[in-house]
Amino acid sequence: MQITIPEEIIHHFLEDNKEGMRQLITYFLNAVVEEEARIQSGAMPYERTNSRKAHRNGYKKDN
Repeated sequence: MQITIPEEIIHHFLEDNKEGMRQLITYFLNAVVEEEARIQSGAMPYERTNSRKAHRNGYKKDN
């Protein structure tokens, strides 16, 4: 997993270490949660595959 940190977050960290650290940690944890969801579902967000293991942000219509 590779995380690219937006320049805006880096600038906040350099200007205001406390607030910047909060934003940096928030961004990192959100990226980790997204990656974990991708791994659990077996697909990228909004990707339709036959091998998908789960559904996110919606519902599956019962047959």
